[in-house]
Amino acid sequence: MFNYSFVLKKDVFYRLFRLYIPLALQDLIEYTLFAIALTAFVSRMDVQLLAVYTIIVTLTELFMIPMYALSGVCLTLSAQAYGKEPKKGTEYTGLSCVFLLGLLLPLALIMIMFSSPIARLITDKENIVLIVHQVLPIALAASTINGIQMILRSTLQAINLEKWVLFYSSFICGVSLIIIYLMIEYFKLPGLYIGLGICYVGLSLGYIEKIKIKSHQYMPMQGN
Repeated sequence: MFNYSFVLKKDVFYRLFRLYIPLALQDLIEYTLFAIALTAFVSRMDVQLLAVYTIIVTLTELFMIPMYALSGVCLTLSAQAYGKEPKKGTEYTGLSCVFLLGLLLPLALIMIMFSSPIARLITDKENIVLIVHQVLPIALAASTINGIQMILRSTLQAINLEKWVLFYSSFICGVSLIIIYLMIEYFKLPGLYIGLGICYVGLSLGYIEKIKIKSHQYMPMQGN
């Protein structure tokens, strides 16, 4: 017969809480506060650009489905590898990035080629369809870089660097908001996605450098 008793262990609770806080703050900053700030910037645009933005957000959300799945897979595999042997905690990162690009590049080409017919399924206004066709390639490029940084971030979170990720991403997102605001002022909606692309590049470069540093720490161990 199944028997289960719940026992609250302080050390387990402490480890759970210590991991939960940086991950929760990460989501709060990146997916809530950052998104609220972007919404505030976009809401100042005219009605036509708001309509274009709504359509592009819908299309990019569909485009990003493989990113969410693959970053979760990379997080799980990296954590499992790191738990068994720390020096193997980053071995899935490169392959995951290549696999993601292999999925996204053909999908992006298809979405760009058929952006006008797809947009017409949502709106019948040709001027909005035209702007969607012009801006969507920039949005998809930014989203692709976002997918790369998500995988890199997942790797770092899996190897006990979630606090570093929190502080670094908070700094980059804060600086990026200023850049995005200025880009929107000068380039309107395309400026939003150019600014986001800059943000994701900044995150990716920092994450890559941190992964390199972490990997080099185990090189003497590999040589023994």
